[in-house]
Amino acid sequence: MNRKPLKYEELVKLIEEGLSDIKCLSGEEDECEIDLCEQRDAGGDISDNEELEVNAHEPTDLAEHSETLEDNETVPVAKKRKISKKMQKNIYYENNELTPPTKICWRKNVTYITPEINWYTPPIPADIDLESPLYFFRQYFTKDLFELMTVNTNLFAVQQHARFTATTQNELEVFVRMHILMGNLPYPRLKCYWENKLRIPTIADAMPRDRFHKLRSFLHFVNVEEKPPECKDRFWKIRPLYDTIRKRMLQLPLETKLSIDEQMVHFKGRLNVKQYVKNKPSPWGVKTYALCGTSGVMYDFIIYQGTTTEFNSDQVEIFGVGASAVFKLSERIQEVNVQLYFDNFFSNYQLLQYLKHRYIHAAGTARIDRFHKPPFSTDAEMKQKGRGTSEEVLSNDGEVMLTKWFDNKSVIMASNFMTVGNTETCKRWDKRRKEYVEVPRPEVIKNYNINMGGVDKMDFLISIYRTKIRSRKWTLRMFTHSIDLACVNSWLEYRAKAERLGLRKKDIMDLLHFRAYIAEGLIGANKPPTLKARGRPLKDSPLSSSSTSRQNPESLPIPNIRLDGLHHLPVFDDKSFASRCKMMSCKSRTHIKCEKCQIHLCIGKKQNCFATFHTKK
Repeated sequence: MNRKPLKYEELVKLIEEGLSDIKCLSGEEDECEIDLCEQRDAGGDISDNEELEVNAHEPTDLAEHSETLEDNETVPVAKKRKISKKMQKNIYYENNELTPPTKICWRKNVTYITPEINWYTPPIPADIDLESPLYFFRQYFTKDLFELMTVNTNLFAVQQHARFTATTQNELEVFVRMHILMGNLPYPRLKCYWENKLRIPTIADAMPRDRFHKLRSFLHFVNVEEKPPECKDRFWKIRPLYDTIRKRMLQLPLETKLSIDEQMVHFKGRLNVKQYVKNKPSPWGVKTYALCGTSGVMYDFIIYQGTTTEFNSDQVEIFGVGASAVFKLSERIQEVNVQLYFDNFFSNYQLLQYLKHRYIHAAGTARIDRFHKPPFSTDAEMKQKGRGTSEEVLSNDGEVMLTKWFDNKSVIMASNFMTVGNTETCKRWDKRRKEYVEVPRPEVIKNYNINMGGVDKMDFLISIYRTKIRSRKWTLRMFTHSIDLACVNSWLEYRAKAERLGLRKKDIMDLLHFRAYIAEGLIGANKPPTLKARGRPLKDSPLSSSSTSRQNPESLPIPNIRLDGLHHLPVFDDKSFASRCKMMSCKSRTHIKCEKCQIHLCIGKKQNCFATFHTKK
């Protein structure tokens, strides 16, 4: 049969109109085969690599066709057309103005000059006052979230027909506060916090041990009996928690230099989407893809759950999971002229093209098989030229450029805005000479090393005071990770604002004291004073102290507790000697103290330190 070659544009038009309406070109056979392939040159030559079989049911006799319609009253339907995966990829490339892998061409011995770019500058808010650490933390753990936790925790206990005293929002805030302190003061076992010889009063006195375990067992964020039948989210039980945290992250102004990398939530229990990532500090656990700035602030994340992850299915099929994660996270970047860095797990040619079209200037390490054989020298040839040798190649369209640099080993960098550029020297250790030597380094290598560590910095800050618990429940592990994540992100917000206001470095809280401030605020701010435990303390308890031992000094409460205006009542102590007034400018002694703040404040005719302390900022 003589076949009529079709051009690519004609073929796409026929597919859109429906192949069932295409008649046989020869007119002699009932079935016709149309070869589909991509147009590789300007002449319109068609290859035979791709085929799409179409059976066009066209009756040869009009009379017979009429009788068939009268008898059966049905119209023959064409068979379902088949489009190959390669054809789908070519259509996707053309619709998104991307270059197919087979059409990628490289130019060698070309020096690329980085153009001058007006980089994005984050807006500087008009900061007047520095809010308290508790304010920043409550942007992630909102009151609505605590209310949701309260309702669903009580509901789950009722559904399980358990003997459980209904919890309250205040109690769950104390519950979160205890986890923060457990990260600051880690013990190898949870019960050590309540043991007589090892107990920590700030934790043990806040809640009984059995009640703490009860809350951990019944803690829920959703109604487990109302899961939608169409829901495929593997993490639906903790989705409201992470949606609340992510909502705050989406409100933060972006930095100029961002990075995307994997983050692991350590967990080795039973979970069908648990991942293993080599060379990570915690290789086993739940994998998330995070978008962070160079400061470590996280601006967006995706919890990976296999095929049900919120990726574009076409992008996963064509580019893989790594590039699809960058496609998804880059939707957070609405600003132009922003720098984005990622490693070779994510990078490929079409991804860099797509980002360049959106004015996102990206760079990262590359795997050479994803860039269609760039004409680089071999490692042996570059080794003969010496350490610090570099080469660059540029694509024909000028949108993607590759740089190969040889140090101890070769490394390939892919970018859409810079290559070797302005080289500088860096110190490297020479094993033979046993000394540091100066080695030339391309500009793309330097910028990648400086700006790629945002996610790693976030992981490091979380690991310093991570809430370490042993549990088989993945929901509990994700809950404690969310607390650590909110603490670190809110601390980075607090520190950035304090630096903008010009505070001295010694006046800015470090992460440890920031977490302690949050813990103190959660248990005392806008709440009545906690009652002391009833009964006489045990003889071997640290609470039982001899009369000759030195009394613990009174510590001033944080401003969130001092100025909340609730439950601050004057009471008389039972001491034989008056105590010093804790107001800074007062030197008098008094027997009056605040029931909530637990500090002595005088009340006299000339001055009322009690009222001044609770109202003056």
